[in-house]
Amino acid sequence: MADRDVSLERALPVEELSGSFLNRILAFRRLVVSSLIRDVLVPMIAFIGPLVAIVLIQCQEFGWDLLLGWDSSTYAWWATQVQRNGVLPTVVEWRYPNLYILILSGFGWLVGSVSVAEHVLPLIVSLPLGYSYYALTLRITNNRGLGLFAAFLGGVSMGTIEMLSDLHRNLLALSIALPLGASIYMSLFVAVPPAKTLRNRALAVWLPLFLVIAATHFETYGVLAVALLFACLSFWKLRRFFELLILFVVPVGLLLPVMSSYLTEYVSQTSKLVPFGPPEIIAWSLLYFSGFAIPLMFVGLGSLYLAVRRQNPTARYMLVWLAALVVLLPLAIAIGAPPTRLIFFVPLPVLLAIAVPDIAHWLERVWRLVRLQSTMLTRGSRLRATRDRHRGHRRSDWPVAILVAVALVATPVVFTTAVHKDQLRPYVSEDAVQRLTRAGTFALASGYSDPIIVLYGKQASLFASLYRAYFGMTVPNNLAYYGKMQFLFSLPNPALTYSWKYDSRTEMNYATNFQNELLAMVGKSGITSHPIVIAGGDTYDVLLSETFLWRFAKAPGIYVIPPGALSPLEIDTWQVYAAIDCFDCGGGIATPNTWSHAPIVLGYSDLSNSSVFGASYVVSLVRNWSGGNLRFSFWDFPDRVPALGGGFVSLAPIEFYLDGNLLLNHSYQGAGAIELTTPTGQLAAGLHRISVKSTLPGHGVELALDAFELTPG
Repeated sequence: MADRDVSLERALPVEELSGSFLNRILAFRRLVVSSLIRDVLVPMIAFIGPLVAIVLIQCQEFGWDLLLGWDSSTYAWWATQVQRNGVLPTVVEWRYPNLYILILSGFGWLVGSVSVAEHVLPLIVSLPLGYSYYALTLRITNNRGLGLFAAFLGGVSMGTIEMLSDLHRNLLALSIALPLGASIYMSLFVAVPPAKTLRNRALAVWLPLFLVIAATHFETYGVLAVALLFACLSFWKLRRFFELLILFVVPVGLLLPVMSSYLTEYVSQTSKLVPFGPPEIIAWSLLYFSGFAIPLMFVGLGSLYLAVRRQNPTARYMLVWLAALVVLLPLAIAIGAPPTRLIFFVPLPVLLAIAVPDIAHWLERVWRLVRLQSTMLTRGSRLRATRDRHRGHRRSDWPVAILVAVALVATPVVFTTAVHKDQLRPYVSEDAVQRLTRAGTFALASGYSDPIIVLYGKQASLFASLYRAYFGMTVPNNLAYYGKMQFLFSLPNPALTYSWKYDSRTEMNYATNFQNELLAMVGKSGITSHPIVIAGGDTYDVLLSETFLWRFAKAPGIYVIPPGALSPLEIDTWQVYAAIDCFDCGGGIATPNTWSHAPIVLGYSDLSNSSVFGASYVVSLVRNWSGGNLRFSFWDFPDRVPALGGGFVSLAPIEFYLDGNLLLNHSYQGAGAIELTTPTGQLAAGLHRISVKSTLPGHGVELALDAFELTPG
C-alpha cells in the first residue's frame, strides 16, 4: 500500500504543478512560433524575396522617383484624386469602386506619400498569392520542399512580374480569390461542418470577401464564381449550386447602384482594346508560361490528374479552377476581351512544382537505363547485367534526380524573367516626370484648378496616358488634349486635322479619347475658361509655332496660360511651320537653316522635267471673320539653276491656295528670303486648308518653305 502511495505521488507531483504548467505554455508558444516560421514566414520569404530583388534592381537602374509598370502612375493619380475629392464623389465618377485604389489612397495618407505607397503596396498584396502557391502545392504533394519551390517560382514567374507591374487590381483580387476558393471548396465538399456553422461562415467570411473581390477586379470575381459553381455541378450538388449562386449575386446587387453603367458598357469598352489574334496569343503564352516550361507545365497537368485519381481534394479544386478558365475562354473571345488575360489566372508555379517528382522519376529511370547499358557494354556479360537490373537502383540516386528536376523546371522560368525583367519598368524618363511635376506646381501656385495638359510628339504618342497620370499626381483634377496646342480651342475632328507621324493607332486613340472627355466635361466654349499647361520635353517635343506662347513661359519649355488670357484674335491667328505642321509634306525634307522664322524649313528639289510638288496644311478657326491676310515666308530661288548633268534648268513657279482657291502665283526672281502677303476674303469658323504646289511641264521644282501666318481681321 505504501508503494502504491509513492507511485501515485510520483504520478501527481502537486508541488511542481505551477512549473509544469509554465513549461507547457512555453512549449506551446515555441511550437506555435516554429510553425508560423516554418509554414508562413519561410514560404512568404521564398516568394517575396525574388520579387523584392527584381524591384530593387529595376529601381536602381531607372530611378527611385519613377513608378514601375504601365498602370502604376494611373493608380497613384487616382489615389491622389480620392484624397483631394473624397471617396464617394470619386467612386461615382469612376462608376466602379476600385477598392485597390481606395486602399492605396489610405495607405498613401498613412505613409505620407502615394508614390511611396504605390512602390510598396503591390508587394504587400501579393503575399497571400505566394502563400497560396505554397499551401496548395503542400496539400497536393505533402512535401514542404516542393511547396517552397512553388512559392519561389511564383516570385520569379513572368505572370507575377506582369501583375506587379500593371495589374495591381488583378493581383489583389487573385491573392484573395485563389485561397478563398480553396477554403470554400473544402468546406462544401470535403470537411463539411454543421449547417449552422457553414451558414455563419458564409455570411461572416465568404460574403464580405466576395464583396471585396467584386469591388476590386470584377473579372477575377467571375473566375472564382464560375470555378465554385462548376465544382457544385461536378459533385451534382444542385442545392449548393443555387445557394452559392445567390451568395455570388448579393455583392453584385449591392454594388449595382455604383457600377451599373460599368457593367452595361463592359462589352463596348473591351471591344475597343487591341485585338488579339493567334500570333499575339502565342507570343503571350510563350512569355508568361516561360517558353520551354510549357512542356513541363503539361507534365504538371498530368501529375495533377493523377493526384485527382488518388482522391486528393486540393488537386480536384485546382482542376476545377483550370476548367473554369477553359469555360471562360470562348466567352472572353466573344465579348472582345483579350483571352490572354486568363493566362494570369493559371497557377503555373503549382503545376511546375508538382511536376518535379514525376520528372525526377523519369530522369532516374533514364539514368538507370544508361547505367544498365553501360554495364552491359563494359562487363560483356548479359547475366551480370540482369543481376544488376534485379538488384535495383541505389537510393542515393534519388536526391540527385530531384535536384536535376528542380533545376530543369526553374531554369526556363528564371531565364525568361531575367531576359524580360524590363516588363517591370517606368516607361517614361525622369526629366519628363520632373517637367510635369514642375508644370503642375506652377499651376497650383497660381491657384488654378482643372488645368488642361497638352501632350504631343514622338514619346507622347506612346505614353500620353502616363504623362497625364504623373501630372495628375500633382494636380489630381485635370483634363488632357493630344495634338498641336492651337487646335485645342476649336477641337476639330482629329481624323480631318492630323496626318499622324509617329504611331497612328495610339495617337488617334489618345486624340479621340481626350477630346471626347473635353467635349463631355467642358465643351468647346469652355476651353478658354480653363488654364492650359504645356510641360515640354518629351511630353511635347514638337516645335511650338504659336505666336502668343512666349508671354506665358514659366521655365524653359514650360507654359501656363491662365483662364481667359487669350483674345479671340490671338486664338485664331495661326503661324504654321512648313516643315513641322504639314498635313501632307509632299515628300519634302526638313532642313536646318539660319534665315527662316522656323528653326527648320521644308526643302524639296527635283530638277527633272516632270517633277511635281504638293504640300498641305490645316488650320482651324473658332469664330467667323469678315476677312484676313495670309503671309507666306520662303526662299526665292533664281528662275534658272544649274542642272546636275550640266546646263541650266528653269524652275516652276510656286502657287499658294486656301481651301482650293488660288491666292498667289509667284515666279522665282532670286530675291532670297522673302515674305509675301495676300488677302484671304471671308473666313468661316472651322477647318481651312492651306496648300502649296509647284509643277510645270519642262521645268524643275525647288522649294525651301519657312512658315505661313494667317491673321484674321
